[in-house]
Amino acid sequence: MNNKSNEIKKDAEKVYEIQVPRSSQEGDVATGFLKKPSRKVLAAFLSKVGADPLGAYELLLKNCWMHGDEEILNDDELLLGACSALEPLVSFRQGVLKKI
Repeated sequence: MNNKSNEIKKDAEKVYEIQVPRSSQEGDVATGFLKKPSRKVLAAFLSKVGADPLGAYELLLKNCWMHGDEEILNDDELLLGACSALEPLVSFRQGVLKKI
């Protein structure tokens, strides 16, 4: 983890780094740092994901964004690439319900 990553990690409990290829050249990536979504952001995401999946993931990305290459947020191709990687932000632990 580089110095910028360490600096950003101080600002949130969990920080995720996202890398989106800018081109087919190896190493040409846009990088961003995301924080864990709040309950309010998760609720907004879940209420929107059925009707407008892309809008829901864009909402998630923009609300969890901390720092990075802003082109991820502004370029449609990079935004789509970023949205395809956001599943870990909204994965849930599976609870178990037992009849007793």
